[in-house]
Amino acid sequence: MEENGRDGARLVNDLDPDNRKAILRGSCGLPSVGGVSGLGSDRFHAVGDVSCDLDANEDFLRALSRANTAMDGDDINVVIDSYRRMDDPGAFEEGVATGKIPLEELARKSDEITEIRQVDDGIRFEMERHGSSIEATYHSDGESFYMSYSDDIDSANDLKGMSSQQIGAGVVEDDIAPEYVEDRLGYEVLYAEQKGGTDPGIDMIAKDGDDVVVIEVKFTRKDGNINLGTFDSFRGGDRQMTDGWIQDAFEEEIDGSTVSNDVEDAILIDKDFRKEALIVQDSSSGGVISKGVSDMVIENVFVERTGGAT
Repeated sequence: MEENGRDGARLVNDLDPDNRKAILRGSCGLPSVGGVSGLGSDRFHAVGDVSCDLDANEDFLRALSRANTAMDGDDINVVIDSYRRMDDPGAFEEGVATGKIPLEELARKSDEITEIRQVDDGIRFEMERHGSSIEATYHSDGESFYMSYSDDIDSANDLKGMSSQQIGAGVVEDDIAPEYVEDRLGYEVLYAEQKGGTDPGIDMIAKDGDDVVVIEVKFTRKDGNINLGTFDSFRGGDRQMTDGWIQDAFEEEIDGSTVSNDVEDAILIDKDFRKEALIVQDSSSGGVISKGVSDMVIENVFVERTGGAT
């Protein structure tokens, strides 16, 4: 540990020829040179060697330092490596610096951050939590998400007078989700019931290659984790998106002419299907999923965070 302290002190002294040592100490988790010896070697080298040499604004570096306290060495390296690969990292820097991308909260609430990617309209985090793979996209222009997947929405003003239920049922579930699943995920949509939010049944059945996928679609303006309350309808004591609920809903709602026999067999007989969820969250939340959701075995969760556009 003493050796790490000497290395750290030397690194801080060598890092910045332009008299910005105070900034580096604040930004890189170094409250003082003497305090370096109290840091674990992996964490110190992850913060010191990797992030302190970034050519980035001070607020971003400070936010990165705070997030590092919630990460292990692997996660902070993923963040920095992903940042370095971005063609134009300005949106990521600004989002993290201003808190619109709550990096520290994401670090605390995920088991692992596996990738961060710059996409057409924002920053996408790929994470693992409680056995589910999560893709959370933070849109730099939340309005464009609704417009790009909906033929009926011309601007966010069309949504501002609508309730969350109206947006969820009439816009996200009925209009956006089928196009999203086909265009963004590349699945073939087999069933997408236009039920207007009045029937708590299966939202969508799709095929990903040979795999049958049952997809639940949600919209919320609330911050926080995706939890059991997100899936709050029941059938015969079975909670939404559990196997029993899916099978009961399928038998009641979907006749044999709607989907092929192999899809019906996969759901009712073989139980050979994958469960996924699309959550449109009109906030900048850092929530992921709570532990209770793991009992449903939802393999993939796609979260689109639109930052209060509606």
